[in-house]
Amino acid sequence: MDYVPTTWPGARLPHAWLDDSTALQDRLGDGYTLLCLGGTRTETAPLERAFAALKAPFSAMTVSDPRHAYTYRVALTLGRLWSRETAATTF
Repeated sequence: MDYVPTTWPGARLPHAWLDDSTALQDRLGDGYTLLCLGGTRTETAPLERAFAALKAPFSAMTVSDPRHAYTYRVALTLGRLWSRETAATTF
């Protein structure tokens, strides 16, 4: 079996080590995190307002290393930290 990293909805985010030697997944905020990969810059205010209107937690994280954009094969992706606690939460 070969592992192929994917950002397909419902799949686990591909693992990536960050420059400070922490795992990307360990740096995700509570709830939803917009990953801006490869140094991509974007205006997050509209998303922040939309998530606030739903009372859903949202944060944005910039990952400068271009290798991560290649691994994820996208410049922007929305991830969610998943646990038993978040699985039971309804937004």
